[in-house]
Amino acid sequence: MKNLVQKAFDYRLFMLVLLVLVVLASVFMLKRMPSSLMPEVMLPKIVVHVSYENSNIKDVDALIAQKLESAVMRTPGLRYVRTVVWPDSVHLIGTFEADIDVSVAHQDVQRQIDGALRSLPDDCPRPVVEIYPKNYQRVCEITVSGPVSNYLLLHAARKLQKEIECISGVFSVDLCGHQKDYAWIELDPLRMMRMGLSPRDIFDYIHRNNVALGEVELTHKTGSMVLQPRGRIATPHDVLNIPLVKQDNKIVRLSDIATLYMGGPDRRRAQFRQGGKDCVVVNVRKRYGVDALALLKRIKGAVEGLNDEDRCVPVQAEITCEVGSVISERMSSLYNTLVLAVLLVIALVSLSLRFRSVLLVGLTIPTTFVVALAILHAIGFSLNMVVVFGLISAVGVLVDGAIIVNEHADALLARSGMSPLNAYRSAAQRMIWPAFTSVLTIVLSFFPLLFWPGVMGRTMFFLPMTEIVTLGVSIFVALVFMPVLGACLPRGAKTTKRALWTFSGIMRVYRGCLKKSLSYKKTTACIILVLVGSVVFLFGTFNK
Repeated sequence: MKNLVQKAFDYRLFMLVLLVLVVLASVFMLKRMPSSLMPEVMLPKIVVHVSYENSNIKDVDALIAQKLESAVMRTPGLRYVRTVVWPDSVHLIGTFEADIDVSVAHQDVQRQIDGALRSLPDDCPRPVVEIYPKNYQRVCEITVSGPVSNYLLLHAARKLQKEIECISGVFSVDLCGHQKDYAWIELDPLRMMRMGLSPRDIFDYIHRNNVALGEVELTHKTGSMVLQPRGRIATPHDVLNIPLVKQDNKIVRLSDIATLYMGGPDRRRAQFRQGGKDCVVVNVRKRYGVDALALLKRIKGAVEGLNDEDRCVPVQAEITCEVGSVISERMSSLYNTLVLAVLLVIALVSLSLRFRSVLLVGLTIPTTFVVALAILHAIGFSLNMVVVFGLISAVGVLVDGAIIVNEHADALLARSGMSPLNAYRSAAQRMIWPAFTSVLTIVLSFFPLLFWPGVMGRTMFFLPMTEIVTLGVSIFVALVFMPVLGACLPRGAKTTKRALWTFSGIMRVYRGCLKKSLSYKKTTACIILVLVGSVVFLFGTFNK
């Protein structure tokens, strides 16, 4: 470390240029650092969902839920499974140990579900296995409302959904509160008997039509043509137009033997209202590591684009719940606390040190913060409440090294008459171990928190990591950059200014107490032992 300090003083101009470049690069990286309300922690949970309509709870539980539970419970690292059974679906949430990677757990559960497909009913759809959706933070809720029908609201909401899904950083866009229209088909028994068809035959014919066909290329000596069969059912007329069988050179369609009736909205689904009007809610979740504030700006642009469209349908989209305002408000409060803490530290230091030392200590704090945040951004951290709280708690500690070095350099300048270059070089080399050990003791106290187990440990991991990185940067800045900067400052007029009267009085009282305690060593030791024993006794008595 002494060699590094010596090299820094030998190449002072290079170190100053390097300091400026490091700060500018760190500021540039800070502008790209994502913001979030709380640390983004992937909970070790996997969701399995399967729909099975036209059944009852007992059958769904016996035929699907219990078999899926047995398959998921064979997954390694699983703690427990919570299952919810409805008459038409099954929903399982598997919680794993905290040290299990979510992607690995997802693959293991998918493998177990694939092995259990044979035991499920033949007409059961394939279960959907996905990561717990709440792992991805919800950034906003958008309500699409207006004095129009449910169909027009749903059409506008789906249009907005497609626009938001195209935005980079969006994980999912879900619609809630919309009600689906339903229809039913009534078969005419007389027509079926006349054409020799049974219900089973009709079901088989419809099932055979449910096949996707690819493009067909027709070639001729004069050219070629590509035919694209249209197999998607979009309107009720498409349902009635399904061909069933050919009789007497005539194609019998579903409309020849059946009648289709359109029903109203399915009232079993949830319905949302805002301001006395029906509405559709659009929930937007962001991907891991994406800046929530920047993403909200792009989402607001999509919402404004929908509202600015010239159309006859009076549909209005509005962001009713967003995390941007909450993040801005809470982060602004934390920033104000951080600035106040920095000012208080500088004011306290100015009471006992000279202007040169106060200036260098004051520059140590923002330089350390900027470089530490850039390092945290490089290792994948976002700017959240836990990180800012870690910076606030490190304010009073990161100046220890700078105060030790500058105090010794001031003493050398005042007493020995050294030049600023020699004084700061001697102070930096001599105070390496006192400054380093003062910071190392605090770093070691936070080091065990890095291995805090469980989900809480994953969340609080950001706090000790912020402290360790900030204190590590501070000791480097205090021993390398600030002494070089202090050596380049002019010497100034000689002064014999002493500390303010407040600190002189405190030091006078401290010296008196120290002399008396050293004069009565045994008595002082007994008092200390009694105090320690009293604390232990009181803690054991009242901590119940």
